[in-house]
Amino acid sequence: MKQILSLILALVLLLSLTACIGGKNAVVDPTDVPASDVPATEAPKATDVPTEEPTEEPTEEPTEAPVMVFNGLFTEIKPDVSMLVDLDGDGADDTVLITTDVRKHQTTVTITLSDMVDQPFSYKFDRCDEFSAVVVDFDPEDGRREIVFCYDPESNDYETTAFRVNAEGTGVDVFGANMYFGTDDSLYDGFPEDFPFDPALGLPCARRTEILGTFYVRGRFIVTEEGIVDVTVMYEYPGGSIALDRELTLTLLDDGLNEVGKITLPAGTVLYHRYTDRESWVIVGLEDGRLLKASVRIHDTDDEWGIYINGILQDELAMIPYAD
Repeated sequence: MKQILSLILALVLLLSLTACIGGKNAVVDPTDVPASDVPATEAPKATDVPTEEPTEEPTEEPTEAPVMVFNGLFTEIKPDVSMLVDLDGDGADDTVLITTDVRKHQTTVTITLSDMVDQPFSYKFDRCDEFSAVVVDFDPEDGRREIVFCYDPESNDYETTAFRVNAEGTGVDVFGANMYFGTDDSLYDGFPEDFPFDPALGLPCARRTEILGTFYVRGRFIVTEEGIVDVTVMYEYPGGSIALDRELTLTLLDDGLNEVGKITLPAGTVLYHRYTDRESWVIVGLEDGRLLKASVRIHDTDDEWGIYINGILQDELAMIPYAD
């Protein structure tokens, strides 16, 4: 009996174990999932997010071209700087501008009258890299102001040009002279701020002479409707001296430059250059300060050139310091 019960118990345990194992391995048969009638759509692609336009770096405001205004009776013109000045006396400012093209070695003066802005006047200077230029009122009563321009196209062969609005106010007259305009160093260093100008005296200049040597003697000039006018009483030498190789008779002068008699100087006497008119006379000085005068005759023909001092060829008087 005990064996029968043990057998039954074992059978029950076996069935229970089988049920547990079967429950753990049981799966549900897959069934088809009902399909939707709406077709599947792809997920939307990412698009670039709109961004603001890139902003440029702030730039400086364009600066206006430099401008100067004519002041008083005399004002220097700077390169590439417009000068406002009433050139023709009509009450409106005209414009003067001087520019240099270094590559072409050329400088241009441009004058624009207030009532002719579409017809500017231009004048070009070749072989010109440096210059000196001013606006001047030579005659405050004539309703005109003049432009004076100076440069050196060759070695120490200066040229000065003056510009002046014509009488009708319809154009610009141009006048020229072979001379240096200004102070000793104004061509390169400009004019001092306190440069004195008196219309009654005109402007300083230097003109070349070969009398007793090659020199640029100092004088003065003005500009009128007739052109460049020499107002020099007598040109002054910048210096220089010669020693006589032979005897020479000259006219002695007093302190007022009046002729007071003759004096004969022996060979070896040193004469100092003082004054000349560049044409007919020359004044020299002695070491003691006395002044002496001689006549000058310039002989210049195709066959001969020479300068005579009191009738004697100056090259026979001394070693004359000519320029090369």
